[in-house]
Amino acid sequence: MSNSKTPNMVVIGALGLLSSLGEWYDFFITAILAATVWPSIFYPNLSSSVALSLGAASFGITFLSRPLGALVLGHYSDKVGRRQVILWSSLVTAVCSLAIAFVPSYALIGLVGVYFIVFLRFLIGLGLGGNYGGAASWVSEFAQRSSRRGLWGAFIQASVSLGTALPAFALWAMSTYITNADVVAWGWRLAVGVGVLMFVPGAIVRYRYSESPMFSQLKATKAVERSPVIVMLREKWVLVLALGLVTFPSFVWTSGLQNPYAISYLVMSHVPMSSLMLALWVSQAFGTVMRFGFGYLADKIGRKLVAVIGALWMAIAAFPYFWIANTLNITYIMLDFALVGLGNAMSNTVIASILTEHFPTKYRASGVGFTLQIAGLYAGLLVTFLVPVILEYYGGILKAWPGIAWMMVVSSILSVIPLFFLKETKNIDLT
Repeated sequence: MSNSKTPNMVVIGALGLLSSLGEWYDFFITAILAATVWPSIFYPNLSSSVALSLGAASFGITFLSRPLGALVLGHYSDKVGRRQVILWSSLVTAVCSLAIAFVPSYALIGLVGVYFIVFLRFLIGLGLGGNYGGAASWVSEFAQRSSRRGLWGAFIQASVSLGTALPAFALWAMSTYITNADVVAWGWRLAVGVGVLMFVPGAIVRYRYSESPMFSQLKATKAVERSPVIVMLREKWVLVLALGLVTFPSFVWTSGLQNPYAISYLVMSHVPMSSLMLALWVSQAFGTVMRFGFGYLADKIGRKLVAVIGALWMAIAAFPYFWIANTLNITYIMLDFALVGLGNAMSNTVIASILTEHFPTKYRASGVGFTLQIAGLYAGLLVTFLVPVILEYYGGILKAWPGIAWMMVVSSILSVIPLFFLKETKNIDLT
């Protein structure tokens, strides 16, 4: 297009961050709401353990649809370009997020409301699954010869912590300035509906900025793969499974240990919601800044070593995370979220650079997107099926934290194993 721009890497990184932000905003706002608000609105007559399990299911359904979205939209990203897929995935996410904000409560339509949410969350998963591969590829392909690809990849991953900080801030503001009844009645709907704004960065990328130079060269030389997903799965299926295992503990931490379990645990332990959201907001803002430092570190010592340190940090920190949380002191909880949670931030930061550097341009978006969603699927199956068993075994939410901690320990240690067999990619030429 004649009005397309080729920006510098800071702008590219910032746009990549913003175009991925909707994915993580939806991910965390849903996780928090599934743990704290939805049980009283959509399934109020069930026990707390069953309600939490339903909340985990309504939150985790996207883990099943994301791989499908990654395959379908990844295929088009590798066929027609990264920009168009960023636009359409953002549109799906925005429309469905807005629709969830209008789903009637149990008092009006019974459990049908849960079915609507599950269906809309499934559609959101399709959009979210297709976004990451295109956005991460778009950024990395502009940085193809840069010695700071780990840093530029950190912009994509910073959307994870920023996507947690923003909903936490929104819920903190609501729980501070409006009554809890208003939060339940309409405040949460406003927080979810704001997701429609996440469409804007995708539209900017599509209409104002140029396609990645590596994909443009692929098209110019008529080297675009006819069936990128099929070729990727045929050539790299073992790599996809291995990299999925490397990246999945971050999902387990955020969708199992912290959300919805730890949030529900602390709420049931009578930690005020406003204080809890403030702690989450401040700690994730801190984590956003630290991710750029971890990206810089990955360019110095390598992606693998940073990933190993982060995974071992999560394994070591899982039990202290709950020991500190059990003090129920909000200052300690804030420090707990910020400092003990740095292992997750470290491990997560290198995901974009590790994934984009392991796949060639002809099916990079498909490979990157599908691998991340395989990691999410691993975690989603674990959270959906194992957490209810843990809750039942220990006799409820307030007693089950050791089982959740052990789940995190084992997941983190498992993720280190494939790293011994994967090559270090920090010095490779993406071309």
